[in-house]
Amino acid sequence: MVDTTPPETTIVSGPTAVANNTAASFVFSANEAGGAFQCQIDGGGFTGCTSPQSYSGLANGAHSFRVRASDAAGNMDATPASYTWTVDIMPPDTTLVSAVDGNGAPVASGGSTMSNSITLVFSGIDNLGIAAFQCSRDGAAYTPCSSPAMYSTLTIGSHTVQVRALDLAGNPDVSPASLTWSVITPAQAVTNLVTALNGMGLPQNVANSLSAPLGEASTLLSDNNVNNDRAACGKLNAFIAQVEAKIKNGQLTAGQGAQLIQAANAIRSAQGCG
Repeated sequence: MVDTTPPETTIVSGPTAVANNTAASFVFSANEAGGAFQCQIDGGGFTGCTSPQSYSGLANGAHSFRVRASDAAGNMDATPASYTWTVDIMPPDTTLVSAVDGNGAPVASGGSTMSNSITLVFSGIDNLGIAAFQCSRDGAAYTPCSSPAMYSTLTIGSHTVQVRALDLAGNPDVSPASLTWSVITPAQAVTNLVTALNGMGLPQNVANSLSAPLGEASTLLSDNNVNNDRAACGKLNAFIAQVEAKIKNGQLTAGQGAQLIQAANAIRSAQGCG
C-alpha cells in the first residue's frame, strides 16, 4: 500500500514568549516514526535538523522558528509547526517621579525632613513593557514594591531608597533610581536654618538680629526637656515676626523672607506649635 499521507509536526517546547537570552532550544516531534525533520529560523531556508534544535547569538528583537517532518515514504508536512518569540536583553529605565514626606512637603535627594515617613512615586519605561518594580531601603535586599511606596517609622539619620524596574523578560534596571535624604530633629532643622541664613550674604547686624531667636530656640530644643519645647515655639514666632519686619523695611527680599519663613514654619509644625 502506498503511503501518501504527510506526517504532523508538533513543537513540544521552546523559549518563553519574551526571553532575556540570546540562545534558544526547541523540542519537537512527529506523529510518525522513522522520518526526518527540517528546521527554519527567522525566514531562512529549511535545513536538516534533529530534536532538540538549538540556536545561539540571536539578536535582540522578534524571532520565528518553523519545523517540518517528513516520513519514511518521503511525504513532507505541508503545514510546518511554527513558534514566535522575542529576545529582550535591553534593561528598562526607572524614574523617581516624586518624594513627599509625611507633612506633604517635597523631599529632594540630599535633602532633609523632620518627618519619619516618606512616600515615593516612580515609573519605568521599556521597549516591551514593565512587569514589576523592586525596592531596597538602606542597603537591604530588593523586594517587590509598587508605586506609590511609603516608608514610615524612619529613625533619625540618613536613609536611601533604590527602585528598579523589571521588564517582561525579567531584565532589571542596572542603574536604579535612588533617593538619599536625612530625617533630622527640630534642633538640627534650626541649625540648618541658621546655616541658610548665614549663606544669604546679609549685613552682619541683620544676620545677628535674626540669628538671636534661632539660637535661643536651638538651646531650648536641645536640652532634652520637653517642657521647654513650647517655649521654643515662642522663639520661632519671634523670628518670623522679625523676618516679616525686615521684608517691609527692605533688609530682606521677598524671596529671602519666604524661604526663611517656610523653614521656620516647618519646624513649628513638627513641634506642634499653635
